[in-house]
Amino acid sequence: MVLNPNNFTTCKYHNNHQTAATLMIDDLAPVSITFDVKLKPNHDHGYGMRGNNSLYGYFEKHFLEAFPEVKGTFFILINQHTNHSNSIGGYEVLSNGFSDEYVDFIKSTKSHFDLAFHGTNHGKIENGRFHQEFSYLDQSDISRLSNALKIFTNETDISFDGGKYPGYISNEHSKEIIEKLGMKWWACSRSMKNKRTTENEFSYFGKEKHVLNFPTNFSGEAFKTFLNSKKQSLASIRSAYQLLRKFN
Repeated sequence: MVLNPNNFTTCKYHNNHQTAATLMIDDLAPVSITFDVKLKPNHDHGYGMRGNNSLYGYFEKHFLEAFPEVKGTFFILINQHTNHSNSIGGYEVLSNGFSDEYVDFIKSTKSHFDLAFHGTNHGKIENGRFHQEFSYLDQSDISRLSNALKIFTNETDISFDGGKYPGYISNEHSKEIIEKLGMKWWACSRSMKNKRTTENEFSYFGKEKHVLNFPTNFSGEAFKTFLNSKKQSLASIRSAYQLLRKFN
């Protein structure tokens, strides 16, 4: 039998799936928030690495070991999160920064995870209000961000091809900043999350249209209702109903 190449078309996604499903996790950081100076998975952001009671150790044991084929992306802040301060909330922050041990830990996750840029410090606090980082940046910040990324790469040997706006918040300068930083892809919008939308189609932005606007189509928020022990059955039904409505 002779195959006619004209009868074949390229699939948009693996195995001809209708859309991509991505595991995107932020913010991986060398930090743990604690009220009693004890490391616990639900207070850890990555400080505990693979140690006992660490968040990643818990995640690896209860998820990655069960599903070893999983691939995903960690979004990383290259400086300390603005909110990670002992002066806020009465808690204590455990952090050793990007130590050699922590950098080795991040690199060891690469069998499952790519690493992506999530800003420098996520944002700032002014007059008691938190402002997401890319909501106030403009062209004058490009050089500073570029230098910060170069220093981070020189010190850690970790570089980024893409990333995501903190809180999915941006302004009229944000896409130009991303393009100037040399990013190849960027998760720009939350408007496509948990629903059918044309934004799941691949598109590009920038003067040269070289930056992929990466689809973000399923949020971990969809799981939170199912983890609520109070009135779990009713909550699960309500959550499923609201999710189905978006696809109809």
